Amino acid sequence: SGVFKDLEASGTDVVEELAFTAPAKGIERVASKPSEASSGADLQKAEIILCAGRGFAEEAELELIRNLATIIGGEVACTRPLTEGMNWFPKGGYLGVSGLEVTPRIYIGIGVSGQMQHMVGCAKAGTIIAINKDENAPIFGRADIGICGDLKEVIPALEAALN
Repeated sequence: SGVFKDLEASGTDVVEELAFTAPAKGIERVASKPSEASSGADLQKAEIILCAGRGFAEEAELELIRNLATIIGGEVACTRPLTEGMNWFPKGGYLGVSGLEVTPRIYIGIGVSGQMQHMVGCAKAGTIIAINKDENAPIFGRADIGICGDLKEVIPALEAALN
């Protein structure tokens, strides 16, 4: 009834018994900490999260999002490619299916396309704000507020309006 034929012992199989020797130094937990963004903040407790996506062409441009986060009292997170592909953020700083799921009062996705894998991480935000130069980016379908424009122009304009 099975797919495979039953196996029988050949009679020549050899079992070798080895004594267990415990390692000289036992296993110990070295460190344990919550997932954190580059600022050291616990993203799962943040009220406002600004998330950087692949719309940031160079690592130096991240200063734009960090400055805006300082002005509005937010924490900075990112999408997976900025952590695993570009190594611009620590692994604990990205949102999505294989990252963190957060529930901030306000989520601001900047240069974030809004693929489903990422949006799972921020879907429970109170308000979703999207800034993207691609008017067809999927994030606009989930956003409460959308700004279509180049982040290098939109962020400085927002800073000027807030100051």
